[in-house]
Amino acid sequence: MLIRKAAFGDAGGIARVHINSWLATYAGVVPDAHLRGLSVERRSNSVKAELTRMESGEEHGAMFVSVTDEGEVTGFIKGLENPGDPPYNGELCALYIDERFKRRGLGTGLTLELVKWLIERGAKGMSCWVFEANAGARRFYERIGGMLLPGTKVFEIGGAKIRGVRYGWDNLAALADRLAPRPREQGGASE
Repeated sequence: MLIRKAAFGDAGGIARVHINSWLATYAGVVPDAHLRGLSVERRSNSVKAELTRMESGEEHGAMFVSVTDEGEVTGFIKGLENPGDPPYNGELCALYIDERFKRRGLGTGLTLELVKWLIERGAKGMSCWVFEANAGARRFYERIGGMLLPGTKVFEIGGAKIRGVRYGWDNLAALADRLAPRPREQGGASE
């Protein structure tokens, strides 16, 4: 898989991954009517608008995608600079992987790209909000060293109030080191 900065041509694939992830992950959490109303076309237009704002500098963020050799989007991550929230002056806004490609290291690889991008812009830490009920995402963030931060946030989606919790990493350089691929030792046991 290739991980690279997202381009306008990726918008449809990003939208598909995003919506399919919501359908698979949030059934029973987000109201069914809201999930049934999700549209790849609308989400694709939204992604194009986000990329336009990032490209113009109106929004200080970046989006990265993982793609197959054929160019199919298999996952994406979006992050923003957040200078008003020290020490968490970077924000991981969205991370979604196509169900068919989970557990292949894409979440780790995409997170590493975002962390490197944030470090290049002077960020020292990063945080993210996640639905409290999203056990899979919470396990991933904890596995990569995310600390559960105090406080909660309520997201109102489709008329439902969904509780969110916040994870933080106060040292992006250490996180980048933790996420970086390690060369396999020659002659040693394989994974």
